[in-house]
Amino acid sequence: MNLDSFGGRRFLLTLGCGAATTLLCWYPKISDQVYATVIIATIGVYVAGNVTQKIKEGNNEPTN
Repeated sequence: MNLDSFGGRRFLLTLGCGAATTLLCWYPKISDQVYATVIIATIGVYVAGNVTQKIKEGNNEPTN
């Protein structure tokens, strides 16, 4: 199974975390503040991971 065709591993984990947090907030198991904190942190880690990957890929390019 090629996860890149669905957006990649990080993207799917981010969506899964968002879905799980949404369900926990829908059935009042967590508060609105916890929901917001988890979503902000998840998006932040996703963006930071993508930036780190792009920087590392840029360092591996051969020089002329």
